[in-house]
Amino acid sequence: MGFSTKIIGSKIDLPINHIDKRVREINCGQIEGTTEEERVKQWGSNWSGLELGMEKFEDVSLRGRDFFT
Repeated sequence: MGFSTKIIGSKIDLPINHIDKRVREINCGQIEGTTEEERVKQWGSNWSGLELGMEKFEDVSLRGRDFFT
């Protein structure tokens, strides 16, 4: 279990005994950890229209819905 899981568990005063891979942050691909300024410098002002490995919002929604179902 990761550090953030322990933090969440301590905040809600409940142990977290199971991690489900469907409940995670969106994968931002190559833009992970970058600022808007860095993205524009590296890929141009139309960076958001490029395929940079970012997980599609629809896929994030589907895995979240699958988890709750």
